[in-house]
Amino acid sequence: MINTLLNKARRQASSGGGGAAPFSFGTSLLLDGTNDWATQGGASPTTTTTSFNGFNNVDWFASVWLKSGTGGRFSGNSSVFGVRQHTGTYAQVKLQWVNAAGGSYMRVKASTINITSTYVIPTADQTDWQHYGVSVDVNVGVDVTVKFYYNGALVDTQTGTQTTVTDTDVNLTVGAARSGAEMLSGHILQLVLGYGLPADADFTNVYGSGAGNDPNNCFTGIHNIYAFSEASGTTSGNLTDTEGRDSLGMVGFVSPYGLTTDTP
Repeated sequence: MINTLLNKARRQASSGGGGAAPFSFGTSLLLDGTNDWATQGGASPTTTTTSFNGFNNVDWFASVWLKSGTGGRFSGNSSVFGVRQHTGTYAQVKLQWVNAAGGSYMRVKASTINITSTYVIPTADQTDWQHYGVSVDVNVGVDVTVKFYYNGALVDTQTGTQTTVTDTDVNLTVGAARSGAEMLSGHILQLVLGYGLPADADFTNVYGSGAGNDPNNCFTGIHNIYAFSEASGTTSGNLTDTEGRDSLGMVGFVSPYGLTTDTP
């Protein structure tokens, strides 16, 4: 709560008393961690060739604001998003949480390989809005290198053995690894998915000292932005990709879950 009040004060100050309007988050997506998520095709999941795709030896990155909905840390193995192949059952690309003493680790699954950070995000921090980011450098023929970012700072770098998975027809799910599996309890805001390897400063800029900045002014190579700009109270329909590629159908949401005005 303290972070949220400070961030709102920073945005108000950034408007400069008559200058350009400060960045506005709009709404966030609140998930119950039990039976709701958003995916291509909604209740009848589909795969597409336009979806964000972490396969095929591409470098990729993700940027997102999160707040736990449990009053504590995020549940172990709960996922912010996941990508599965059109012939597969399980997500082979995802960003998820792993329980640790005193908090949680971030984990990336990159083309079947799990790479886990050793930097602990304290439980208390997870109950308020924080910014998280990862970049995945595939390094074909060598190791996969994953950088983990927390509130605009590079906090850890880990490597794993590189593998190649090829697929151009995939499914993206947000709030779970895939439909009905490894679901997240909490708020998701400004999920950005893209290709390439941003500079450390790009993650610092999008965090904006807690006030946030427009991702389009911070990153190149953006593929999707889920800004969750739909009206507060929305529990059904599609969540728009502001980049115009892949809308996601809401599944299982019942008020008070769905779109809310709770933001940093």
